[in-house]
Amino acid sequence: MIFKRFRIQIVVRVLLMTATIAAAMIAFQISEWKIVSGTMILLLILQIYGIIKLVDRTNQEMASFLLAIKYNDFSTVFSPGKLGESQRELRNAFNSIIREFQQIKAQKKAQFHTSKPFSSMLMLPC
Repeated sequence: MIFKRFRIQIVVRVLLMTATIAAAMIAFQISEWKIVSGTMILLLILQIYGIIKLVDRTNQEMASFLLAIKYNDFSTVFSPGKLGESQRELRNAFNSIIREFQQIKAQKKAQFHTSKPFSSMLMLPC
């Protein structure tokens, strides 16, 4: 679900970029529309910047999440903030997985503390 919306965002942005390129090409052919063609090029640059930022932000969050798992750092929290719906869902999914890891870690710790007295009783003298 999360990646489907991300894909839709990418597709929409690429389609907008394609429309901007087409409009710029038309504007270049009409000699009176030099300002319009320059504006289209500037708009295209902004669209490219926007798509790069979207992909970079997602990659950074994914890397941060995976490093948190690798180093058992389950104190990391991804705040939803003012983001698009797909980014919000991605962060909520990350937080859900981290909470599951926290619960598993707490259960293992509790099991260790409850089994520790029993294991000391089972030790036989040599």
